[in-house]
Amino acid sequence: MSFPGCEVLELIDSRMNARIRLLDSRREEQEIKFTSQKLIESLVLCGVPLHLAYSTLEVVTTDILAHRSDPDLPTSELRTLVRGALHLLVEKSVAPQMIQHWGDRYVRKYGPVDGKIQIVRETGMIDELDYKYLRNRVLPDVFGTMLNMPENRIKEMFGGDELVQMANQVMMAVRDLGVYRLHYRTVAALIQEIALQPPHPWFAAAGPGFDPVTYNVDHALSHLERLRGALETRNLREARDSFRECIHHATAAVLAHYGESIGATDLAPFYHLFAIVRAVLGKKGRLAIEGSTIDEFIAADLGTADMTLADFHDLLKRTERFISTLYVDTRVTESLSTLEKLVRVSSEVISGRERLIQGIRTIGRESRESKGAGFEKLVAKVLQMNPSFKVYHNKIIDGRQYDLIVEHGGDRDTILSDLRRFIQVECKNLTTKTGREVVEKAGKRVDDVRIHLCNAVMIFSASGFTRDAVAEARAWGGKNVVVLLLDLDDLVQMVEKGVAPHLEQCLRSFIIG
Repeated sequence: MSFPGCEVLELIDSRMNARIRLLDSRREEQEIKFTSQKLIESLVLCGVPLHLAYSTLEVVTTDILAHRSDPDLPTSELRTLVRGALHLLVEKSVAPQMIQHWGDRYVRKYGPVDGKIQIVRETGMIDELDYKYLRNRVLPDVFGTMLNMPENRIKEMFGGDELVQMANQVMMAVRDLGVYRLHYRTVAALIQEIALQPPHPWFAAAGPGFDPVTYNVDHALSHLERLRGALETRNLREARDSFRECIHHATAAVLAHYGESIGATDLAPFYHLFAIVRAVLGKKGRLAIEGSTIDEFIAADLGTADMTLADFHDLLKRTERFISTLYVDTRVTESLSTLEKLVRVSSEVISGRERLIQGIRTIGRESRESKGAGFEKLVAKVLQMNPSFKVYHNKIIDGRQYDLIVEHGGDRDTILSDLRRFIQVECKNLTTKTGREVVEKAGKRVDDVRIHLCNAVMIFSASGFTRDAVAEARAWGGKNVVVLLLDLDDLVQMVEKGVAPHLEQCLRSFIIG
């Protein structure tokens, strides 16, 4: 038997939709379109051969068109007709046991004839498990327990559309189990597995054998490589798929790194990250998962990748434009460089602080020629993590050249706002502790220009300071010159806790004396 072309199926669909109103039994009787392709696919997925699936379609549609008087046809009733039509295949010399097998698989996969799945609560009461029940009751309850948040905040944090998508995925998984009654705790456990496990976890939670950050970084790199290969062979369909997957995993890795929610829909992590960046950039409050550190650290971590928060916002905006025009062939090819940059920045943001701390702890192992320059470069990198700092090398101000100097934006509402516009920086990578002479010289350089330029200097020493150096720094405090003495431990604290918070703590200690 030959299988018909699309035009035959389209003719069947046209006649069916003109005759009946197909009502979705699982979604409050919403009207949907009848499609022959969907019916055939549902049978093939249950193991029915393609030619027999078409025969079943013929029996069902012929019966409806010839004998049905009621125009309203619930999908639960359609499933009954399909199962009945399967049993007529015995006339085509199909073994009865195969027909029974296919029929059982069809019912178990697509639910009981009445379309209802029951859920047994701990009290023994029975509810109907449907999309609304999942969206309004089960998901907020399970997520509230997982994230330690009240249910009302869960509903505020996840929009209605996202909860609907999550409910759809859970319902598909439940139907694949092929059971009509489950305990509430079983559904709750299933939701947690879907939410935390590959291929697209909704939340970031490391478990045995699974790290969501590493998983998403690896998959972003893998899809980027596939994108390159697809573009070389002009396989644009594969290129588009890899493009979307690459964006999904690259941005999911960043969110997972900070303990943020990732989301359940295609490209959800991209749009969630974009919204967070806009909120942080505009200094607007937002609902955040407890324990998330993205608002606090993303600007600083971008600094380790030599990028500002505004630069990252622009990169995401360019990426969004490529998403919206993805089906224009030339745009797919043009998107490669933007996507490469997104993956690189995402990876560096994730590893930036760790790389800096490793660099700090290996200070002193460089060659004698590069020790000073290397330490100065490292200190500058750490200071750049503060979004309100502008770090300059060899800058000339009023005829004076400074190897390293910081211009700060005031850091309003902090003690740093008491400092003048510039903060001088000295870096000493010596094998012995830095002595009084260095501190005295630095204090004098500040004192010469403190009236209008600056009133503070930070001296970083890889080997710490002598007692005389500490005493000299305190003496300058009596002359209204701030001399902060900072060592490698201070650098690590800046990276881990933030530059401004740690400097503020050091400044308070200096003032108290």
